[in-house]
Amino acid sequence: MFSKPDASLTFFAPSHRRHPIMIRRIARLLLIAAIAALPPAAFPQQDRCAHKFVNFPRNSSSVRLKGRLKGKACSVYQLNARAGQTLTVHLVGRGAEFHVSYDAGVCCTPEGSIGGGVSDWSGELPVTGHYNIFVTPAGKGSGVLFTLDLTVK
Repeated sequence: MFSKPDASLTFFAPSHRRHPIMIRRIARLLLIAAIAALPPAAFPQQDRCAHKFVNFPRNSSSVRLKGRLKGKACSVYQLNARAGQTLTVHLVGRGAEFHVSYDAGVCCTPEGSIGGGVSDWSGELPVTGHYNIFVTPAGKGSGVLFTLDLTVK
């Protein structure tokens, strides 16, 4: 009563059950092409930060870093530390402030940021992992020069 479909016709009408991997690949390519076609303004400007990993000199627990903030850009300094260690941050830079957070994004932010002058913070680290020190402009300053001293003991 029912006849088998012609093999040549199934080539032109693939079903999702016969070619799931190929359909997923095509869908991924279409998604990538759609994202690539978006203008840069469609993305949030959160990655204007320069990311730098902090390497301490041999046999030293402190490091001095110098940098410059341009416009609304920020600098992010990442370091590894263990729970129970004390992190001390000393920032000198007119128009710069800093915030400290650890890997999970939880802030250890200093109480009341100081926007023009010297800013200090010291605290015991709650967890072992990556810590980020965000140095940001305090206002609408451009070309803010800063010096950041970090100590982990």
